[in-house]
Amino acid sequence: MNRIFPGFLLAALCSITFTVSAQQVVKPPAFKNGFVPAGSGMLHHKLNNPLWKSAWYGKKYFLLVHFDRIPDETQKMNLASQGFLLDQYISNNNWLALWKDNGDLGSLENSAIAEIYAIPPELKISQKLKTFSPENQTPEDLIAVSCFGGIDPALIQQELQNAGAEIVNTKIKPAHIIFIRADIAVLKKIALLPFVASINPQRLKDVPLNYNNRAVHGVQALAATTGRNLQGNGVTVGIGDNADPSTHIDFA
Repeated sequence: MNRIFPGFLLAALCSITFTVSAQQVVKPPAFKNGFVPAGSGMLHHKLNNPLWKSAWYGKKYFLLVHFDRIPDETQKMNLASQGFLLDQYISNNNWLALWKDNGDLGSLENSAIAEIYAIPPELKISQKLKTFSPENQTPEDLIAVSCFGGIDPALIQQELQNAGAEIVNTKIKPAHIIFIRADIAVLKKIALLPFVASINPQRLKDVPLNYNNRAVHGVQALAATTGRNLQGNGVTVGIGDNADPSTHIDFA
């Protein structure tokens, strides 16, 4: 079994708001690699602003969106009718989202959206990769590029190759993640692609995982020949979990 950690980019997204001079001020999100720069919110800027341009690719904007409250289904449908699609929920009312470039920016100001950001390229790259050297890596040491949904995987691979990355085909293919080999110069080019959400090191190696879990829960008693003698022969178990796997006893 392979351990796949998408290594998602947000360590503790801060969404504290406070009122100053009757205006609501949203504290920028915090990433694993630092804070989004103050003043980089885009909601009240025109679409010709460089921040908006940095988030645009293929007639879509790839955005990090902070809501003043978690949107309900009706709000999601209203946003979708305006070409604004919520992609992946992060935490603390923050989402990755895609917005078609023919939308009406003014209409978003009346929604539950508190602020919109483009993910800064320097915050996409894991600190562990800043001193990364391909020459010192084993065949199991790869780099996981996590991307927004809503874009053709073949197009993503082509852009990564254009940047100088080597695409690595793996048996396990997590959604919205492509494994590559590349040096830091190439990673910096990849981080400039708006549809890239994060770039993290990933080792793909088969290792036993469930021995700690079996011991804690006494599963050995079920497998004992003097007990139920349940060996699991011929049984396939699939487990899906969208939480943080690093807190699981067999990953700790």
